[in-house]
Amino acid sequence: MVPGLAFQAWFVVRWGYSTAAGLQFTLVDDAMISMTYGRTLAETGELVWFPGAPRVQGFTNLLWTLYMALLHVIGLAGSGAALAVTLTNLCFLVATALFTYRLVDRLAGGASRLPALVACGTVPLLFPLIYWSLRGMETGLIALVVVTSASLSYALLERWVDGRPAAPTCAALGLAGSVGVLTRLDVAVLVAVPLALLVVWAPTASRRVEVVLFGMLPVVAVSGGVVAFQALYYSDWLPNTYRLKMEGFPVLDRVARGAAAAGKVLPLLCFAAWGFAGARTSPDAAARRLASLLLGMVLAAAGYSVWVGGDAWEEFLFCNRYVSVVLPLMVALAVLGVEATVARRALSQGRRLLVVGSATASGLAMGVLTNPVSYLPPIGLAEGVVMGLGAIAVLDRLSGPGAIRGRALLLAAGTFAAVAGLVGMVVVTRVGGDTDVELETRIGQLLNRGTAADARIAVTSAGTTAYYARRPMVDLLGKNDRRIATGPPAVIDPADPVLERFRTFYPGHNKWNYDYSIGELRPDVVLPLFHVETIPQLEGWGYERRCLDGFPVFVLGSSTKIDRTVFAVCPE
Repeated sequence: MVPGLAFQAWFVVRWGYSTAAGLQFTLVDDAMISMTYGRTLAETGELVWFPGAPRVQGFTNLLWTLYMALLHVIGLAGSGAALAVTLTNLCFLVATALFTYRLVDRLAGGASRLPALVACGTVPLLFPLIYWSLRGMETGLIALVVVTSASLSYALLERWVDGRPAAPTCAALGLAGSVGVLTRLDVAVLVAVPLALLVVWAPTASRRVEVVLFGMLPVVAVSGGVVAFQALYYSDWLPNTYRLKMEGFPVLDRVARGAAAAGKVLPLLCFAAWGFAGARTSPDAAARRLASLLLGMVLAAAGYSVWVGGDAWEEFLFCNRYVSVVLPLMVALAVLGVEATVARRALSQGRRLLVVGSATASGLAMGVLTNPVSYLPPIGLAEGVVMGLGAIAVLDRLSGPGAIRGRALLLAAGTFAAVAGLVGMVVVTRVGGDTDVELETRIGQLLNRGTAADARIAVTSAGTTAYYARRPMVDLLGKNDRRIATGPPAVIDPADPVLERFRTFYPGHNKWNYDYSIGELRPDVVLPLFHVETIPQLEGWGYERRCLDGFPVFVLGSSTKIDRTVFAVCPE
């Protein structure tokens, strides 16, 4: 695990930035929305966006937001709170790797530690999982829930075979699932797979009752409690972000984008399928069943991602948050598949052609991009070559002695890690990714100094700037505005080339209503919008262009709540 931990340490430092006060740490903007809710809860006792804000649920990660509130209760804030969130997720990733080791070690039969060590060492190097976790999302915690659920399921299967008591294991499984749905309600899609399969596989009626009573009912009860809380506190059964991202869009448009975005996942699904095929040859009935369970959870995550239309940041060219949480299960399957193939010593020529052909074809799918849907040949061709040659190299070493088997395991794990996120890592670290969070932090701090306490700020990025500005906010994209979220998608002029990427379904970025958000609510400051065509409209509403430390913004000309020495006239 040492290489992975070293890489993660570099990642944490890489996404910090230097100031006179030392190295400052940040999170992605969506994580900072949760952080802002958490701080408001800690300071006022109200779980809302800012003090005095209407009760709108602009987050989907309840337990994670409550944890962020706890950090503020104990005195952390800003960079310190962001670093605490990052380090917490780092601990979750370490625990996930260790549980993956335990899972693979038991599935491999204990004859050799090598498969488990390879799987354990690969998990901390999976860039998508690292990125979403260490940048502040709840992904690390959910990945730990997923792997823990799989490990407990296998323990339960073993107890059934041996005739040992299983109620405590069922209860632990129910606790893991409950933590998952309390973190994100849609984790129910993942934890439902092992619970449903265990009910089907239970050898006796009494065992089935144990699974339902101690495993399934706690998850159902916690899910119901979360929904009831949302209905009572926010007057809505579902989070506002669900309304924003799902309502008002044709199912076909949403699923089409989700399917296109799944192109980058197809090579990883091939790994999982090969591993499943190999693990199904195991003489251990519990191992065969667990292989089905792992593949079921992987397919559930991929299917859910397609159903919701993928995530907003698919252009990063690595797995989104929904799929990243099951990457450790894919690694486990891939390693077990290699191990099972070693036992056969040889594959037929037809099987070899099938593996190499599917590897190459799935790699080509990496070139599919979204918003708008297009194809990037250099990436697709490169990934196709990597996958094809990687499959040939692995197969070539599978028929050799044990030393060659070890190289095959390492090569398979390395190819998986590379395909999972190498291209995306280069894109994000070289191009910048979310490094504009540093700018949003500075703008928020300037807004705090240059406006009155009751000045209202309109933003499109509703996390970092809102956190540091500490002002009443207007969310132009509707995550924290029920009227925008429940309204129709914005109508875009077909002749407007600037908004090309928003013509099709783009989760969380298709709804806005400037007549309401700006013309009716009249915020004192409006941060830049998607397109410059709104500038004449803003001028008609009485806004003028100013610069905040060189950053262009729009201020309400009649506002008495801004310090015009801070908002300088922009140079021509």
